[in-house]
Amino acid sequence: MRISLLSVLLFATSSVWAQSLYTAPPPDPLAVTADRSFGVQGDGVADDTVGLQAAIDRVAETADQGIVLLPQGRYRISATLHLWSGIRLIGYGRQRPVLVLAPHTPGYQTGHGFLGTGQYILQFASRKPAAGQEIVDANEFTFYSGVSNVDFEIGDGNPAAICIRFHVAQHSFLSHIHFAVGQGRAALEDVGNQADMLDIDGGDFGIISVRTSPAWQFLLMDSHLSGQRIAAIQTQEVGMTLVRDVIEHTPIAVKIPSDMPEQLYGRDLLLRDISHAAVVLGDTTSQHHQITLDHLLCSHVVRLFQATHDNIVGFSAIRVPAPYFVEDRATLGQEIEPSGREGAIALRHHEHILPSEPRPVVGDIPTLPPVSEWVSVRSLGVSGDGGTDDTAALQHAIDFHRVLYFPMGFYRVRGTLHLKSDTVLIGLTPSATLLVLNDGDPNFAAPGDPVPVVESSKGGHEILTGIGIFTGDMNPRAAGLVWRAGQSSFVQDVNFSAGLRASLRLAPKYPPRDPRARRSDTRGSQYPSLWVREGGGGVFRDIWTADMTAVVGLRVEDTQTASVAYQISCEHHTHNEVQFNHASNWNVYALQTEEEMPNGAEATPLELIDSTNLTFANLFDYRVSRNVVPHLAAVEATSSDKIRFANMHTFSMTRLAFDNSIVDRTRNVAVRTHDFAALLLDDTVKPRPPSPMPKA
Repeated sequence: MRISLLSVLLFATSSVWAQSLYTAPPPDPLAVTADRSFGVQGDGVADDTVGLQAAIDRVAETADQGIVLLPQGRYRISATLHLWSGIRLIGYGRQRPVLVLAPHTPGYQTGHGFLGTGQYILQFASRKPAAGQEIVDANEFTFYSGVSNVDFEIGDGNPAAICIRFHVAQHSFLSHIHFAVGQGRAALEDVGNQADMLDIDGGDFGIISVRTSPAWQFLLMDSHLSGQRIAAIQTQEVGMTLVRDVIEHTPIAVKIPSDMPEQLYGRDLLLRDISHAAVVLGDTTSQHHQITLDHLLCSHVVRLFQATHDNIVGFSAIRVPAPYFVEDRATLGQEIEPSGREGAIALRHHEHILPSEPRPVVGDIPTLPPVSEWVSVRSLGVSGDGGTDDTAALQHAIDFHRVLYFPMGFYRVRGTLHLKSDTVLIGLTPSATLLVLNDGDPNFAAPGDPVPVVESSKGGHEILTGIGIFTGDMNPRAAGLVWRAGQSSFVQDVNFSAGLRASLRLAPKYPPRDPRARRSDTRGSQYPSLWVREGGGGVFRDIWTADMTAVVGLRVEDTQTASVAYQISCEHHTHNEVQFNHASNWNVYALQTEEEMPNGAEATPLELIDSTNLTFANLFDYRVSRNVVPHLAAVEATSSDKIRFANMHTFSMTRLAFDNSIVDRTRNVAVRTHDFAALLLDDTVKPRPPSPMPKA
């Protein structure tokens, strides 16, 4: 009976991961389709490598960035395809298209990839080089790329084959992909940004990776890894963040090399049939090493941890209690006491037994409507040429159509677009599909209250995905996206671009201000790029705010709505990268901040004011080496309670980073340690008398 139930569960789960996301081509006249016009056959027999590369190159050579559509079919590959920066490969059809490496393809038998482990079917790369120049990846130009709804298959006799080298800089993704790795090396070598809905079957490894290109976190969520021969994931210095993943039928779920640290965070994972260890712990002697696991569901896991060093307090006490159990919380690494002082490097854990087989945790990501329901705004009289005022036409489209698709283009607006409670706005590439303001637009530049570019309803369940918002340089009343929608709303793959700035002198300096003020001083600057307020909340994922004229990238204020944020990057803002002000009940995973010079040189990355019940997991705060003046703290808290930090990494490539990771002004606590696994700011925990508070 147990085998029958498990088989039904696995079949249902696999069918979800295998569904085609786009059953028909998105209605985008500027997209390039990889079809017979490029010599592509898609029959699984003809070699389609040259034709597919030509389709990708067409976008790079004509538009620099955009979409390549791949129809349903089987496409045989004999050499590495290069996906240039800003290009997204999107499959469509009743079934997903498949990139196939035929059995015994020459060149895939011995390792000569970046890690010396293999050769790739597809490699994310920088801009297309000139003839004779070297192909590079993972530099400052590797932005906005993605693969969605395209499967990969490695035939037998290709032991060094790797499906994708995913070494990217920012705002890139993998989504809805099945990897049949079989006898190959791995599905992914090196990772960056985020991936979701991956189904990885076989391989020596599912994922093998060293530090990401910009040294920021990687998020893998709602994915399935099964049947790996060595380990499902091997990782070091990645900031590996795992949410609701299923890992099964493999010796090791996560392996960290014995001489390397990692910042590993996992939540709502399901591990089944793990024959050696759930986690091989890596270099636990390193100050940079942190592991936190929340709500780990286990079925037939032989042991939770394998230690490679003997420095862990409490390690010998942990035992697997039963065939089915839950690890409620396990933390390993540097602890911080309530006083701000360093505590032990210790393993803490608590588990309880389950009476039966655990099931995967249900996700929180809404499903997009099928393509058949998408109405192109171009068909409704919207121009998208960057010059025409599209405000009235777009508002009319929103008023009369629930699901709208934005083909690639620049949509100029001169006033706020107001969403209905059930509005769904869909784009597929926020770097080439943008709502834009002209500089000095009287509706956004004259004195007065903030004017949003887009504003949600109050308490609704809107969806906004794949669209960029550019507010210009000289529109001081502009706020990018004001979000008052409810818990089930969704914002994903949105970019608040810095654009082409006229001069670095546009980034103003600000006078000192009251840290408890309900609204930051915005003289000479724009309002927040993403502003969640007045009871707003929802699910937010894969968002990049880098608009240096905005006072803050993400501000959450005056709300208690339970919300979650996944993989948000906030950079280069004038006062704060992120601010929570009178806000409660948020879980924030893989938040990354960066302060440039001069853009953001005086900004506080994260400010908490009168807020409560917040969790920050795998929080990375970074200052670039061009900064020449230290900053007081990466996090400043005032009158905030029940604030949990699970894995914090505060760093710079120079010694001038932050004097402290956290300063809690209300409790008179300063945390000088830059890397730690666990800290709770809680009024019920009384700190020891601290050292004198550092001055700003």
